Amino acid sequence: MILAGDIGGTKTKLALFPPGAGRPRPAYSRHLATADYPSPEAIIEDFLQGRHHNVEAACLAVAGPVIDGRSRFTNLPWALSADLLARRFGWRRCRLLNDVEATAHALPLLAAEEFEALRPGTPAPGGNLAIMAPGTGLGMGLAIRHGGQVVPLASEGGHADFAPFDEETLSLWRYIRARRGRVSLESVLSGAGLERIYQWRRHLGDTHPDPRTARRIEASDDPPAQISSLAMARQDPVCVRAMACFVRCLGAAAGNLALTAATSGGLYLAGGIAPKILPELKHGAFEAAFLDKGRFRDFLAKVPVRVILTESAPVLGAARVARLFRNDSKP
Repeated sequence: MILAGDIGGTKTKLALFPPGAGRPRPAYSRHLATADYPSPEAIIEDFLQGRHHNVEAACLAVAGPVIDGRSRFTNLPWALSADLLARRFGWRRCRLLNDVEATAHALPLLAAEEFEALRPGTPAPGGNLAIMAPGTGLGMGLAIRHGGQVVPLASEGGHADFAPFDEETLSLWRYIRARRGRVSLESVLSGAGLERIYQWRRHLGDTHPDPRTARRIEASDDPPAQISSLAMARQDPVCVRAMACFVRCLGAAAGNLALTAATSGGLYLAGGIAPKILPELKHGAFEAAFLDKGRFRDFLAKVPVRVILTESAPVLGAARVARLFRNDSKP
């Protein structure tokens, strides 16, 4: 059997897959709350408890950079080593991947209904690809095409500087800068970032929140989810304006990534947030900010932009990689 997983800042998904060709189909899978466990090893132990399958190879997607088979999580006080995991659990082989890199490995496996087009564009055959994944943090990844295959390239672009692009976003930058110091893309384009945008809009005082919904947000265990829900239901004016700003910032950052990587093959939005705010992404503000790049507007107009709807993409990508290196092949 093959073990594949996605250990994220909020949720962990693990699955056992039989070897074989085609799209991997899990024989057993679980979704677990990451915060319920003291370590990633504890999550894996719980998942495998009572399962007597012989795991030959494992591949885990992790929310952080991977260097020489080791990773330190970006938003958790955890570290992992592929070699130590293999020895601890008796696996013949183990590999760690950045989670967005794993998502890129899944792109050839996903069906048409697992995407939602925001912009059809005109994809260039053989063109570069990029992925932006806002969720607990902000993941980014790139991919090139070589020999008919998608070749993922890991990136930590989510930790690059946030670049304000008008007076509104400059005000937001100043607000976050005064409270946190450096303003990264992740500090704006993530769940925590949406909450910061909401707090900034309240701080401005030009829009008055509904007292009842404000109390709901303050009492919630997941304020970003509440803000998002209230914004899409149009139940709180501050949430609506916060979401509008978030979407514009996401569009601008996606356009920057598309230019940086020359993504004539397409740009994908993944992660936990984009599929949940599809109606907001389709209103036009995302597209306007994405295209607002001066002389390169025409280039960006040809770039397809699609949302990856399935949460299982990193696990599928990890399973694909595990199948390949189990047979001593390289993805």
